Amino acid sequence: MRHFSSPTRAVMIDECPTCGGIWLDSGELERIRADHASAANRQRAVVKAFEERAISDRMALIDKQVDSIFPFATWRSRVASGAVVALYLGVALRYSSLDFAAKMLRFSVLPLICVWFPDALGNLVGGRITKKSPRSFVWFFGWVVLLLPVIVSVILFGEGVLD
Repeated sequence: MRHFSSPTRAVMIDECPTCGGIWLDSGELERIRADHASAANRQRAVVKAFEERAISDRMALIDKQVDSIFPFATWRSRVASGAVVALYLGVALRYSSLDFAAKMLRFSVLPLICVWFPDALGNLVGGRITKKSPRSFVWFFGWVVLLLPVIVSVILFGEGVLD
């Protein structure tokens, strides 16, 4: 059972736990239509209700399934990401300047935190972030951003831009 909040009263939306299908009891559709005069207002209300309920349910299910496959924030992940940052700093110091090494360190801080603490960052809400993020997304985002210099270098080397 789901509650659909309208400006004047709540409507119970019944949901099948097996297939996720929904239905309304007699008279509930008319109440929803009465509270939302135009078709555009009804459409916005339905989309909002769907986003608030169905998407969070589906994301929780996906997160639960993915958690058993990928180990997030384990010591291996922390050691590997730390090694990547150390490699970046070593290469920057060897082939460039101390200033460039400092820039690489600043670049690496946020993705490193995402890899090391995906639960804490996933629970942050504020500003433009209106909902909690799945820790799998935060962890994956951290790795993608952390490996971005390697990905770009491989592409440039493959295209012959780098020798």
